[in-house]
Parts: sequence; structure tokens; C-alpha cells
Amino acid sequence: MSIALFDEPPRVTFEIPSAARGSRVGLMVGMIINDLTPYGICVLEDGTLSVVHGSQITVSWRYNPETDRWADSDAQEGVQEG
Repeated sequence: MSIALFDEPPRVTFEIPSAARGSRVGLMVGMIINDLTPYGICVLEDGTLSVVHGSQITVSWRYNPETDRWADSDAQEGVQEG
């Protein structure tokens, strides 16, 4: 088993809210890889921690290699986050 923690946790959306105790969004503060299966260590909307299967998580940011920046997936084009 391997564990990684993130300095700047990405915002995530849960594909099936029941997998994250009813939460729809959260922050992924780390990951666990167990037998090649990824799990996210997530802070849920109510502030609790949960371990969520990787197939139930979508990172809400996209990388733009032209600008070398990350952008919020929900933001309109041209709006960049640092």
C-alpha cells in the first residue's frame, strides 16, 4: 500500500454521492493505492474525512499545456486559475 498527500488538494466531484456519504463535491487531500486500486482521501462537504474509490471521483480541474496552468472545469473559457 502506498499513500500520497497533496500540498494543494484538488477539488473533486463524486460520481455517485452515496459513495461519499451523500456529498457531491469535496477536496482530495491524498490518495491510497492498494493492490493497484486507487482510493481518494477526501474531505466531504460536511467536513468529515472519507476514503472514496477512485472510480467514483472526478477531479474538477483541467490542465492547459499551452498556458501551463490549471483551470476550473466549470469556468468559462479564458478564465484561468493559478
